[in-house]
Amino acid sequence: MANAPSYADIFDTGRNEAIRLPTRFAKEIIDTAGSDVNVVLSVGAAMGDEVAAFLVQAFSEVFLSTAAKVGGEPLERFAWDRYGLIRQGAQAAVVPLSFSRTSGSTALLIPAETQCATADGVIFETVTDLVLSVGILGPLTVTAVATVTGDGGNSEIGAVDTVLSVLSDPQVVVTNAEVAAGGQPEETDTAFAARIRDFFVNARRGTALAIQNGAVVTEGVAEANVIEDLDPNGTPAFRVQVVISDQNGQANSALVANVADNLQDYRALGIPVRVVGGIPAYITIVIQGVAFKTTANTNNLISEMRSIVVAAINNLAPGATLERSTIIRAMKFSPLVIVPDSALVSPAGDIVPSFGQVIRTKASRVSINGTTGGAN
Repeated sequence: MANAPSYADIFDTGRNEAIRLPTRFAKEIIDTAGSDVNVVLSVGAAMGDEVAAFLVQAFSEVFLSTAAKVGGEPLERFAWDRYGLIRQGAQAAVVPLSFSRTSGSTALLIPAETQCATADGVIFETVTDLVLSVGILGPLTVTAVATVTGDGGNSEIGAVDTVLSVLSDPQVVVTNAEVAAGGQPEETDTAFAARIRDFFVNARRGTALAIQNGAVVTEGVAEANVIEDLDPNGTPAFRVQVVISDQNGQANSALVANVADNLQDYRALGIPVRVVGGIPAYITIVIQGVAFKTTANTNNLISEMRSIVVAAINNLAPGATLERSTIIRAMKFSPLVIVPDSALVSPAGDIVPSFGQVIRTKASRVSINGTTGGAN
């Protein structure tokens, strides 16, 4: 509804009508600010302008293309009214925590909501009780959830090393043998709109796209790749594997268990689906000999190129091959940048990940003309 009438359009329409009416208002009177007829037409035009704006807003919520452009609540109302879909909120990371002790002379209860922390202050709470019976030293494992949402809770292996809650045995030791995974920010308008577009495709159950969707809509999962097992003759072997990862390209057993449970509503009955947690395979990118037009701000363009290259690589699905052409396209993002054929030094060829691997990189691993980015 881009052609909705503006304030000026409505005023001019009223002005023309007033001139044509039998009253025959003089143009000079109508155009005189503060005259009675000028005030009446101005008030009417202002009200009409407000109504037009309201209609544009209402019309934008009728179709996905326009609702997606507006974003926010209009997009959420469209998704719920048409498909019963809701935006994925910010997610907290989950992690399996392992507890052990030096003496097993008595039974020890580690109750739900026991808090443990990393050295940099990320706190996790256990979700169920854990009992170390008499004689059991551990380690025994229980799932814990970060107390804050977002990717700040995606801690490394061994990062959780402090028990904050008071337990009956002060010698209890905690650690995480797996990464904390699944922490991510609220789903963006772009990602939400893309999921809405795939609704009818994914409505059918048992297909590859439906199973992939069932994995991705699980809290904390950003990417999923569905692989159908085949026998030596290329015939389906009645097994499916799904490799999942969070936005950092990784997963853990807790996230795998959540996906496996959620896929009960998406997989074909009788066909087992094995869920595999992704393992990030970080690669180094070396770019040399990039030149710039004379009007270019070289520092800004190098920084922007690095960000675009990182984003292009980190958008790869689990198990997807990184092609050199993907990186080269990302490098040629601006007409101010001159990219010679020999600019991409490393990788020298396409990179094919092993099963379960997710190709990822960081700004610190992308060297452009001898400079690298920060720690992220």
